[in-house]
Amino acid sequence: MEIISKGLNIIDSVSVKTGKIVALLAVPMIIALIYEVSARYIFHRPTIWSYDVTYMIYGTHYLLGAAYTLRMKGHIRIDVLYMKFSHRGRAAIDVVGYLFIFFPIISILIISGFEMAKDAKL
Repeated sequence: MEIISKGLNIIDSVSVKTGKIVALLAVPMIIALIYEVSARYIFHRPTIWSYDVTYMIYGTHYLLGAAYTLRMKGHIRIDVLYMKFSHRGRAAIDVVGYLFIFFPIISILIISGFEMAKDAKL
């Protein structure tokens, strides 16, 4: 059990450190958005690259930030129902939610991402 506990602590620390670093991705995303809006509406010269950069940064921010949010228990729940359950009931809801909703969606996103990357042309 001690090995599993150490492994989980390592995963948690990586999630927290990664989450704090990934939070900084919001800065270049905001800069790219400001540049695009300025170029489009003030100078009437829209860019193509800014949308792509913003889209990729947002995707990275979302996927890598999900582990941090999960670790910090920051995901949205319907507290009206959730708080009525015991701690054991809440844990069961969390496990079912992660196994049947969270992990399948993340798996689909990862598989789709690899397929798109494979099909991308340089």
